[in-house]
Amino acid sequence: DMADAAAGNASEHKPCFSFGAIADVQYADIENGTNFEKTAIRRFRQSPVILDKAVQAWNDEQIAFIVQLGDLIDGKSHEAGQSEQDLEKVLGVFAKSKCPDKDIHHLIGNHDLYNFTRSDPRLKALFRKSESGTYYYSFSPAHGWKFIVLDPFDISTIDPAHGSAEDAWELLKKHNQNDVRDDKGDWYKDLEGDAKRWVPPNGALSEQQLRWLEQELARSEDRGERVVLLTHLPLLPTYHGNPALLWNFDEVKRICDKSSSLVLVLSGHDHAGGYVVDQAGVHHVTLPSPLNCKEGDVAFATVDVGPLAFLLRGRGDVPTMELPYRVPREEAVRFRRIRDVPNPYPPAARHDPSDSA
Repeated sequence: DMADAAAGNASEHKPCFSFGAIADVQYADIENGTNFEKTAIRRFRQSPVILDKAVQAWNDEQIAFIVQLGDLIDGKSHEAGQSEQDLEKVLGVFAKSKCPDKDIHHLIGNHDLYNFTRSDPRLKALFRKSESGTYYYSFSPAHGWKFIVLDPFDISTIDPAHGSAEDAWELLKKHNQNDVRDDKGDWYKDLEGDAKRWVPPNGALSEQQLRWLEQELARSEDRGERVVLLTHLPLLPTYHGNPALLWNFDEVKRICDKSSSLVLVLSGHDHAGGYVVDQAGVHHVTLPSPLNCKEGDVAFATVDVGPLAFLLRGRGDVPTMELPYRVPREEAVRFRRIRDVPNPYPPAARHDPSDSA
């Protein structure tokens, strides 16, 4: 009967749960600036305004949790000696959320580490830790679902107090002949394709974290769970030569390729945003940053997790996309535009490589 069919159809699209997502808020109480190439205006003071609009929208939508994908305040806050005040301001906006603190997942980004060391009590309060004390952990918001939060700066040059800094400089030297310790130098000279990732604003997963990720994915495989990976640094280049990329993305890819549970990777870092679907049909979505928004515009999303697909409902600079679970590549490309939303990332568009820092 038609009513039953309609009801069945509705339940097919009714989300099991929804969550809010935003990346690279990068607030600093300073005048507008630009990215390194001077091709994009960064409106630092508009970021909390956009975040506020996001929180209001999420409050109206009964979301289960919020994912803040890293870089909550900008490195310039540190330069201006106002890291604490700037952090307080953005956390004050999050405090308006109906989601309790335990359901707001703040990820670690490079700019967070320009402001505070890992051992700083403010960062410890901000980032959830696993039982073993790492900044990578997993949580299950609903039966059949696991979200894995990565720490892509486990090996990084940014925080000298963290044991990995010297290893990280060695790693960079091995893969990049340029003087990467010189902030004013050309880090990208003679680097081609994926090799452009070997720059200081990026980082890597440690061996320990790689092993942990492998175990987490295997466990989900056994339980028949679907998995979403959350990370500040993208795990696949969204276009050829995109420098916004985890140093050891290839090792992570080998681990992920063994899992049929993984359905989505959500990241930030590349302010222009991006989208790519891999051979296995896993969607890699990089959310555009509020920092690049024009006056009065916004950039955030609500993700509806349905029985067959994610509906990523983008606002402003974030496109709306339907992302079906693990469909073959050709299908996914056909599927990814919904309601005549134009493809936000045509292959010809070459994003500004400097805009990820």
